[in-house]
Amino acid sequence: TCNPKFIYPVQNKPIHPSLKYQNRIFKSWYKLPSQPVLDLKDNSKPKVLLIICLTPGFLLSIHSLGPLINQFDLKVAYLLDGYSIDTFDRSVVPHLDHVFAICRETSDKIKKNLGLNSSFLPLGIDTLKYGSKQSDRPIDIFGYGRKDSFVHQHLIASYNYLESDRLYYFTSFTGAHVENVEHHTCLHHRLLSKSKISLCFEASSVPRFQGYSPILYRWFEGWAAGCTLVGRRPFGEGTDALMNWENSTIEVPENKERWSAFFENLLNDQDTLTANRHRNHRECLSRHDWRYRIQQSFEGLNLTPPQTLKDQIDQLQN
Repeated sequence: TCNPKFIYPVQNKPIHPSLKYQNRIFKSWYKLPSQPVLDLKDNSKPKVLLIICLTPGFLLSIHSLGPLINQFDLKVAYLLDGYSIDTFDRSVVPHLDHVFAICRETSDKIKKNLGLNSSFLPLGIDTLKYGSKQSDRPIDIFGYGRKDSFVHQHLIASYNYLESDRLYYFTSFTGAHVENVEHHTCLHHRLLSKSKISLCFEASSVPRFQGYSPILYRWFEGWAAGCTLVGRRPFGEGTDALMNWENSTIEVPENKERWSAFFENLLNDQDTLTANRHRNHRECLSRHDWRYRIQQSFEGLNLTPPQTLKDQIDQLQN
């Protein structure tokens, strides 16, 4: 959309295990494999550096740019996960003009405790690429990655045997490495597009979220794919306004004795599943695509969005 130049810093290893703090002292946790070729002499438009942070430590990659960092007009970070402000390395603060965060609570803390301009910017989904409304869905229930262990065990006991008429597809890996991210991502979205129900449980109990409860990727992925989302809805600040439509998340009953009837009734209710499929996909087209988030970031930084972005948002709206 914005035709950016991508830069990929790599993480350094300590010179010696006993000198594990050396990297912190010399800000050398990251380095550039090669010096990037950047056109920073064109003054007709602002030069913006955007740091995409999946982990707090990746903010330190800004130091790998060395003198180049001073040639940018605007330096921005986007925190894509849970962050404790206590782990926010103060050495990067003077280099940042703005921080976006997926938790409004985190954004408010950054503004209050670090004195940085900060905004709440939710996650999104590429609906044009990964969205689906197809009706052929042989997977009854899809459970990916982190799950509620009690619901998971109940579904295994109910459906995970050869004679079952239902298919509960779930992952059981503990590591994060995949051989090909692109292939893995495509498979993930194809599985979602073939699923009636996707399990989604809010994440406040996960330590890195510090009790906060943002909307995570799995909600946007499931909505775009036309799944009915079942689990526990997020309760973080600002989340209600992002999922304020019918059946955006259907809550699992508190009483475990009702779980079997709950799942069977929902899976047999084709009218509800169909209505949810179209509604959830439409909501992503109308307001949860990444292009809306890019537009929101441009507005928050007082930048003029490119015409390409405007055209793509028109496409989504149509």
